[in-house]
Amino acid sequence: MAGVDTRYAPLAGMVVERFVRQLGGRLHSAFVKGSVARGDAVWGVSDMDLVLAFGSPTPGDTACKREVETLARAMTGGDALVIQRIWHDRLAQMDAGTRAWWLHSSRHDIALLHGAPPSAFLPAPPPRDELALRMALIIRRDAETLASADRLDRQGARQFSKLTLLALGLPAIFTGAAEHVPPLAVPSLPLPERVRRDLPPVLAAYRDAPALDDPRTLQQGWSTAWEWVSKRLSIRG
Repeated sequence: MAGVDTRYAPLAGMVVERFVRQLGGRLHSAFVKGSVARGDAVWGVSDMDLVLAFGSPTPGDTACKREVETLARAMTGGDALVIQRIWHDRLAQMDAGTRAWWLHSSRHDIALLHGAPPSAFLPAPPPRDELALRMALIIRRDAETLASADRLDRQGARQFSKLTLLALGLPAIFTGAAEHVPPLAVPSLPLPERVRRDLPPVLAAYRDAPALDDPRTLQQGWSTAWEWVSKRLSIRG
């Protein structure tokens, strides 16, 4: 399936085929978001976030989802499957920060599997400065617990390193130097030397997702990154 990490393609194909059969013309779009779409997923750690764009689900739609999830568990990589629905009602239920991030990532971090691209039916994300600030506050919130952990499992190491890399891309979005910065594109940014010095273990943790009994190198990387990012975005506290 074009655009999707080939290890997940049979699983994605099964899900789309089942929902096309169930929803017919009600299914406006199906796409994969995140690392599986980017091609930097870590097998056994990363989720496959598969998004279906359609209106309010019927009981039959819910039953189809349960059936698909059961079938997925018997397939290679099926435990990574996360099925989400997006439509205007779901956007209205999100807080402003989550909605901004969703609209941004649905334009830049996807592999289209069926129907129209999400940019054809979802609103545009907010202006770049507002977008960067809203994303920054979510990243800081999500990183706080990991920043004080005594150890990190594979999922924790991957998540913490991803948050650090995403944070480092925000100044480029804020200033308009880039519309979107994938995690592995961060080394190409004009970063200060103190940030670049702490970057190698963060990149290694993102690529390999090792369990860490001593996560201090990642915590140092986050601390240095956030100090720089918060100043660039004029975030206090």
